[in-house]
Amino acid sequence: MKKVLLLCFAFVNIYWLNAQTDIDALRYSTTQNWGTARNIGTGGIFGTIGGDMSCMSSNPAGLARFTSNEFTISPAFIFGNNNVDYFNNKTSDNKFNVGLAGFGAVISPSKLEGKASFGIALNKQANFNESIFISGYNNRNSILESYADKIQGFDVNAAESNYPFDASLAFLSELITVDTPTGLNYTSIVKNGNIEQQMTIERKGGIDELAISGSGRINDKLYVGATFGLPLVNYTENYLYREIDINDSTALFNSFTQENYLNTDGIGFNLKMGFLAIPHKNIRLSVAFHTPTLLRLSDSYINILNSDFTTFTFDAESPEGAFDYKVVTPWKLQTGASFVHPNFGLIGIEYELSNPSKAKFKFDDNDPSSKILEADLNQNIAQKYDWSQTIKVGLESKWKNMRFRAGMQAQSSPFSDVFKPKTDKNFNFLYSGGLGYKGKKFSIDAAYARGKQTSTFVPYSRNSDTPIAAIESIQQNITISVGYKF
Repeated sequence: MKKVLLLCFAFVNIYWLNAQTDIDALRYSTTQNWGTARNIGTGGIFGTIGGDMSCMSSNPAGLARFTSNEFTISPAFIFGNNNVDYFNNKTSDNKFNVGLAGFGAVISPSKLEGKASFGIALNKQANFNESIFISGYNNRNSILESYADKIQGFDVNAAESNYPFDASLAFLSELITVDTPTGLNYTSIVKNGNIEQQMTIERKGGIDELAISGSGRINDKLYVGATFGLPLVNYTENYLYREIDINDSTALFNSFTQENYLNTDGIGFNLKMGFLAIPHKNIRLSVAFHTPTLLRLSDSYINILNSDFTTFTFDAESPEGAFDYKVVTPWKLQTGASFVHPNFGLIGIEYELSNPSKAKFKFDDNDPSSKILEADLNQNIAQKYDWSQTIKVGLESKWKNMRFRAGMQAQSSPFSDVFKPKTDKNFNFLYSGGLGYKGKKFSIDAAYARGKQTSTFVPYSRNSDTPIAAIESIQQNITISVGYKF
């Protein structure tokens, strides 16, 4: 066994700038207001209803509808399933995790006689936990051919060091050969594919927002509120890529495995401002604006490659990389209307508008190469994405102390027409329902939500012969909220 450790830190930052992609910008720009089981069960419409803890992360004006102090905690049980089609081979993988949809407290000081309320909560904004398994027989090409393309024209020393996280690892592991002593012409040992390709993607983490809110009643017909938000980001990805010569198509070669590890942590800030109007005792109208979120993120990463030949093996390891940068996510506008009856329940609709094409990377490094890459990334984001719309509809009925809920969300594709994947639908739907009990001091609610969406995964690019995996993701969650008035 031979082991190679790449010690070429001069190239780490430049390479990792290429590792930031438009998908990362979309990941941190796509958030949802989870909050309480009551909000989830009605499709997320409580920004236009008010009186719920989730208002802090949607429309903080609704916080002033609280008339007493209240604490709420909402554990969530999340089930994810991914079905994949890759070269007509279908695979499936599941993921289960337990977390918090949110918890917090609202204070409505009695001295203010219901004219103002204040709150602090930690609300989940995004869940990244998922497991994907992709497998198929590729009779066209290998990822090693894309690696060979990367180092074409370099001398041997440059080929060994310029791409320490992928192509250079493959070259040092004898998976790419050179036909001249000085280099310049490189060839993959696997030609024209005929290999089994397997990919395992394990993702963990999410975005939880610390919301500090205040809301006041101007009069009986108009409420205003604001939230200072501190999104907390944690994202971990383990990506295992493997090629196996199951038909002995390449002499002496058995397989190789490349494992990529990435961890991203960060914090950001934003401001949310909202209004809630009650022109009639049964009618509520709302509007809220969320400023762009500035996220400061830190990546740490390392890649390992193992090659297995008939008579020997290689282990190659990249340096441990680190990179700090900023992401600015787009603004968001929410508006809605609802009908509330004190005896029968409520029904509401909300409309949400955002533009992922306005997301931007900002690199701290002022090196000219970094700035060029930053500009290219932001141009790609601007071209690839377009307006994103979400329509939410929900209702709640009452019978004595019991509550019965149903809701739906329809979210449009964030991709522009030119870049929209063939499997991507115009709208992805999320359906929800729930029930609850509300007493004088104590309340308990439960909600179930189920959503489905389609996406594609591209392991590498080979011009017109790029392999593409079609993914259908189904996510279900059960949330239970327990509230206590004090």
